[in-house]
Amino acid sequence: MKSFDVDTLEFPLFCDTLRRTFVSSFASERMLQLSPKRSIPEAISFQNDLKCLLDLFNNINPPSINNDNKFYLFYKRISDLESQFLSIEPEEYITIKDHLQQMISLRQYLVAKQRNILRLEPIVSALQPDVELADTLERTFEPSGEIKDSASHELMSLRRKLKEVKKRIQSLLQETFNKPNADKYIQESVVVLRNGRYTIPCKTNFSQYISGIIHDRSASGQTLYVEPAACVAINNDMQGTILAENLEVARILAALLARFNAGLPTLHTTIAAYTELTFLIGLAAFYRGYDIVFPEFGEKIALIGLHHPLLKINKGDGSIPVDIKLSDSERLIVVSGPNTGGKTASLKSIGLNHLIAMSGLPVMARQANMVFFSDIKADIGDKQSLVMDLSTFSSHITNINSIITGIGRRALVMFDELGTGTDPREGAALALSVLDYLKDKNATVIVTTHFSELKAYAYEQRHAKLYSVDFNYDTYEPLYRLLEGIAGKSDPILIATRLGFPKEVIERADSYMQSMKSQSDMALEELNMMRAEAEHTKRMLAEQEARLLAKERKLQDGESDLQSKLSKKELQLLEETYALLQKGKRLADERAKRPAEEIAEDIKAVSEKITAIKSKQKPIAELKEGDVIFLERYGKIGKVLSLDAKTAYMDMEGLKVKIDRRELVGHKVGDNKPKPIKVSSKHTAESRGELVLVGKRVEEALDILDKYIDESHLSGYNKVYIVHGRGSGQLRRAIQDFLRTCGRINSYHTATTEEGGNAITVVEL
Repeated sequence: MKSFDVDTLEFPLFCDTLRRTFVSSFASERMLQLSPKRSIPEAISFQNDLKCLLDLFNNINPPSINNDNKFYLFYKRISDLESQFLSIEPEEYITIKDHLQQMISLRQYLVAKQRNILRLEPIVSALQPDVELADTLERTFEPSGEIKDSASHELMSLRRKLKEVKKRIQSLLQETFNKPNADKYIQESVVVLRNGRYTIPCKTNFSQYISGIIHDRSASGQTLYVEPAACVAINNDMQGTILAENLEVARILAALLARFNAGLPTLHTTIAAYTELTFLIGLAAFYRGYDIVFPEFGEKIALIGLHHPLLKINKGDGSIPVDIKLSDSERLIVVSGPNTGGKTASLKSIGLNHLIAMSGLPVMARQANMVFFSDIKADIGDKQSLVMDLSTFSSHITNINSIITGIGRRALVMFDELGTGTDPREGAALALSVLDYLKDKNATVIVTTHFSELKAYAYEQRHAKLYSVDFNYDTYEPLYRLLEGIAGKSDPILIATRLGFPKEVIERADSYMQSMKSQSDMALEELNMMRAEAEHTKRMLAEQEARLLAKERKLQDGESDLQSKLSKKELQLLEETYALLQKGKRLADERAKRPAEEIAEDIKAVSEKITAIKSKQKPIAELKEGDVIFLERYGKIGKVLSLDAKTAYMDMEGLKVKIDRRELVGHKVGDNKPKPIKVSSKHTAESRGELVLVGKRVEEALDILDKYIDESHLSGYNKVYIVHGRGSGQLRRAIQDFLRTCGRINSYHTATTEEGGNAITVVEL
């Protein structure tokens, strides 16, 4: 039978941490039931179910799951009953209806994505919420739990009759209030319900003025609640109607209860499917926020970039991963190094991640090859018991004995400081004997130690590997990484230094330690230092290589982006050149029709306009090197690098340019910040843009049209209407000739009769 030290390795804490991220109470309960699977195929099957949803949620968000705790509590109550449910409150029917609607929505979502999640089809098929019952409950109950008038034709009829009866009673009582002498016997002009009958509050002398039945008396005795005789028959009618209404409500509730009980077997199946689906959805929603990998099971252990999940969840990027490897012929890992260096955390991380992987979940790592163990046992922490009168050592020994005598042939066993708490030599001897015993049982063992005998044992044994926790000996800070092939120093003196021991204590302890060291100890220490330095160099080179590769990718991306921009710029220049050539052709055609003097006058007029506009633009005054200015002509911000009498050298967003100082029109940034230019987005595909060119000369009209097309693009138009009129048709032909060669439009055509006929050309942008 499989056995796992889940509490020691904090597996329940991990499950509870994930559970707290779930919205569904059903999924939360399912999370707390999570345990390692019985076989590799079972674990891989669950992995594949979860992969389905993770792949789906890479492109779309998970479905919305509302809090279902009310229905969860209701369902837990009814699921404890062996027979049919005996009664349901109206408020509980609202809870049932809301949850049925949630399950219907979830099923619709999953059915719509069925092609992406074919593996989950059996579970989705089992999700069969009672749509008919949900619709019935929607028609029957108000959100408050009251039964609607429309719940049945009989109920609607009775309530309509009840309203009419109440209205008649109110009318009769109002007539009593309106009598000339009413104030002599009526205490207050209000209608009061007493014992289910409508009454009026009367003074004690009421019998002199009206006849009726007394139903109640006020505490002071001065007010009597009287049902006038004229209302008795109608009140009786009302009571009969109320009784009939209650009977109809009882009939409706009884029918609903029978309907609910009839669907209980399907409901149980549906809730089981809903629980599994919300559980998987909750897991996928959680894990998509982390870098994860689904482990592969085999005969070796290779954990690269492995995080302790609880540390990763709580510390984020502050969590430091470990790397650890064990081939199929290796069965022992000995981890050494200073206290506070992370040995125990690494031990727990390996054990916990194996439990997680064997449960079918991914692990937070870059690579994960694992063994599917029959048992995972651990002796970690202080098991001292005052009740059982056990010392720390005795407690450890008791636990170790139960571990080594109770494991199967394929077990993972983890010991934290095996053999400590007694004489070091005897403790080391016992530890070595335990390791030999577990080797014979083919168990995989990971042990942390300070014993040099265990470190030497790991050096000598082919089936063993050494690891040391990394430590910064300059800053006295642990680095929480594992270094392969190194026997770490325990360094108690270093730890004492870090904790602030007196200097003379540290120096004397160091002197004692040096005198105790043998030649072999010093040689081993020197060898370990050399290996540690080599490992540091290897890690540094790997990190440097990673940085260089990242820079290379960035340069490649930048080059690709630059090539794309150059291609776009080249296309833009070619289009502008093409437009200029077309314009030149038109001008040449016009020149044949117009005298040269007239064309010269047009050019002169445009030149004068340009000169007039430039004369109004004043260059920025008092410029100096380092000034940051906004140039209106270019719509950009630039920095002045240097100045001479006529020229400014500028840095325009990384581009070095030389600009005539007369063209430096704008302002210094910081004086008046440029207002951002906003392109209107209020125009949609249905908006209509219209340009009227009637009466314009051909050349003038084409210049206006050229600019208008650019403006229409910026304004978001998809279609514009060019109004040129009918006339001789010369302007229309010139416009359509221009459009035929314009690269900024999709198509054009003469407007339909409804749109204006041949007086208008429609342009699709």
